[in-house]
Amino acid sequence: MRMPSISGVACALVTLVVFSGTQVPGWAQNTPDLSGQWVFVEERSTATPTVPRIFNTTGAPAGSNELSIVQTPAAVNITIGGVEFTYRLDGTEGNVSADGRAGFPIGGGAWAGQRLVVTLTQEVFSAARSDYVKVPIVETYSVADGALTVGRTRTHLDGSTTSEELVYMEVSQ
Repeated sequence: MRMPSISGVACALVTLVVFSGTQVPGWAQNTPDLSGQWVFVEERSTATPTVPRIFNTTGAPAGSNELSIVQTPAAVNITIGGVEFTYRLDGTEGNVSADGRAGFPIGGGAWAGQRLVVTLTQEVFSAARSDYVKVPIVETYSVADGALTVGRTRTHLDGSTTSEELVYMEVSQ
């Protein structure tokens, strides 16, 4: 049995390092940092900030034009109007209320290139059906030129969808 030479082992190690460097796991990809303090820009937006509400798909006024984001490898945490949301990035779904408040959507987030895509399911009471109905909401978060753009597509009880875009500017520190 012939043993590989030292130079053969070294060559194999270099090859392994080079090729393993091209395989970047999803969590290690170059994702944008959404962290910061942001203020809503009404004139550049097609809607106003809202937070989820159990009896409708349009939500309730957020009560604040300021948005705070703290991003970690595991989650993106957003605070608006005193309401905290946690979007998990590990593939698990859960109540997005950081406090576990009833009526908040269930879901999680994932990176799609340079955008965070949050897929949610909101349970909404339908008086016509006398029952709760699950409706989808998709949010996207992206940063460019000091602006945070939040896209939101909501499905309503009648099956129609609406899309809106909220633009925030970063607050100077």
